[in-house]
Formats: sequence, C-alpha cells, structure tokens
Amino acid sequence: MKRVACFKNKKLLGKSALSDNKYNTLKNYLKPLNNLMHELNFIYDLKSCFKDLNSFLIKYISGEISSQILQNDLNKQVLNYLSLIRTFLDKWEKHIKENFGKKSKELEIFKNLTNNEYDKNFYYRFLYNLSNYARHTGYAFHQISESLNKDDKKNLETFINKKIFLEGFNWKKSFSDEINSLPEDKINIYPFLNDMFKSMEKIHFKLVEYNIIKDINNLLINSLFLVNFLNKYKDCDCEILITEFVGDMEEIKKGKDFGMNIERLPLKIATLVIKTYLNAHKKYIKTFNFKGQYLGKIINSFPIKKNNDFFKGSEMVTYGNIKWIILFSELKTTPNDIELFVTYVIAGFSSAYYELNLKVIKTLKESRFNNLLDLFKDN
Repeated sequence: MKRVACFKNKKLLGKSALSDNKYNTLKNYLKPLNNLMHELNFIYDLKSCFKDLNSFLIKYISGEISSQILQNDLNKQVLNYLSLIRTFLDKWEKHIKENFGKKSKELEIFKNLTNNEYDKNFYYRFLYNLSNYARHTGYAFHQISESLNKDDKKNLETFINKKIFLEGFNWKKSFSDEINSLPEDKINIYPFLNDMFKSMEKIHFKLVEYNIIKDINNLLINSLFLVNFLNKYKDCDCEILITEFVGDMEEIKKGKDFGMNIERLPLKIATLVIKTYLNAHKKYIKTFNFKGQYLGKIINSFPIKKNNDFFKGSEMVTYGNIKWIILFSELKTTPNDIELFVTYVIAGFSSAYYELNLKVIKTLKESRFNNLLDLFKDN
C-alpha cells in the first residue's frame, strides 16, 4: 500500500496510508501536470551547465583558481555549454513532433520563437553557428585575454579569431558576409554566453506557457485538486511525497531489507498553472483582506481601510461604469482583532465562471499557497 510521507531534515516521516482508489484518482488528476513538469525540466541540464560555467568563471575572477586551470578547463566548459544548447533545442523539437505532430500549432510556435531569436540577435546567430564549428574543430574560442580593471579586479575576455573561424568551416554566405563586415579582427564571445541563456529561457517558458494557456481551465482543476490534497498536510513545512515499500511485507515486518518507491508531486508546475490563471483574470477580480476594528457596511463602495479600522463595503459596486458583485466574503473574529476577506468579480459572467473562481478562492485561502491570492489584491 502507498503512503503519504514528509521529507524533513533528511528523514522520511510517514503521515497516512493512501488507498489504491484514492491514489488512482490522484494519479489521473496529476497526469497532465506531470506531462507539463516533464517539459519544464527540459532546461534543467542546460541551466545546471550554465550555472557551473558561471561558478567556474567567478572562481577565477575571485582568485580561487589559477590562470593555468582556466586555460586548461574553460574550453571544455564552453564546449559543453554550446553542445547542451543544441541538445535543449533538439529535445523540444523532437518532443513537439512526437506529441503534437509535424504540422502542429506547437511546432509553428517553436519555429517562430527560435527563428525570431536567431534573426533578431547577433549573439544567437554567432553562438548557434559556433557550436557547429566547435563540434568539428574542438575549439569554442581561440584566445583568452586577462586584465585588471581600475579596482584591480580581473577582467576576462574569450576571443574567436575572425580569419581562422571563417576558414575553418563551410559557412552560409549570409553568415560569412556578416562576420566579414565586422570591423574587429577578433570577436569576444564572453558576454554572448549569458545573453544566449536568456534567449533559451525565453523560448522555453514561452512554450511551457502556451501549453498551459491552451488548456488552462482543465489544468487549473488538476492543480486545485493537488492543492486540496496537500491541504490535509498543511501543518507540514516540508515536501509531501507518495511512498511505497517494495518487497514482501511479512518479510519486511521481520526486519528484512526492503526497497522503496518515492513519487514526487508536481507542485511546481501546479503553482505555475495557478499563477498563470490568476494573472490572466486579475483584471476581472479584486480581493480585499483587512484586519482591525470593523465599522460596518457602506453604500456602493469597495471595502475601505482607515488606520486600524475598516468598512466592509456593499454587495454590489459600480466602479468606472463597471458593476462588481461579491463572489466570496468572510468576516471572522481573531484574538486581537476582526479580519475581513472579500472577493469581488465583474458582473455578467456565466455561472460556470463564478463557480470556478469561487473554487479557486476557497481552495487557495485555506492552503499554504494563500499568498497567491495577493495577485487579486486591489492596488
């Protein structure tokens, strides 16, 4: 049988049993989120490589590693980075073709994003082509230049010799003409590395965002189901996991060795789905959350706070020629004061829209993610 567990301080703490029926229901709700989580992780290897490359360069600049180590290892680090850029793009393209088709809207968006970054940015064109050159020659650059700035801090530049670069590969004429037109004999690729990663992130998150938005309502229901599931364990300030012993239970009870399957929940993508939804609908919804002394209801106005006192507001408000109605309201007494939480929504939507947003408000308000409702706060 599967169990819900909490991972804290390097210890796995069991919380409760999870029946097969409840697990299968959870699994069905989580399947679309896990698919999105798979996409979200496409950038993991590239991000890790870029982080390692930056860490390596920072260590050199701070004096933790010598110029000799820099000379020996930097080319290998940049080669790996360039290789993973191509791997990242190839992985997205293959995934889209296999899951959505070669004539899909998703593939069209991928090609538009990559073509736009290529056409718009010289650093993108250069590093994309440099990766081809590096694969054939083994060199990501030809020269390292080290110097000190006015604060005696190290400056680093990594150069490609234009003549050697152009003669070392059979380039497209448009690209070779562009390189030939540059006035310098050397091209410093150092600043390009960071710019290129920003382009990869932009492409990546635009694709993930599109796959969220095109099915946002269904994914929102999946995400709220997960949040509701986790609400039962909101007293745990740690990651919630699904675990299952592997082996004969009778033997395990006797102290025999056993294995364990551990399943992580796609909370990161669920949170991203909810944020995407809230951001898309915040112009239709306003929330007010006040604490203090309750002064009563006022006519035709949203709630108003004055110092430590507040007025509740009316059931319907006309603001900027738009009618707003209360979707959810809660007034409760706490040990020190009175707390008001109220949500208004523009009048005129369908009942299904109100029901969905009421579910969003109630689910998030009672969860550890209630801070997400700040996106609806009236500014």
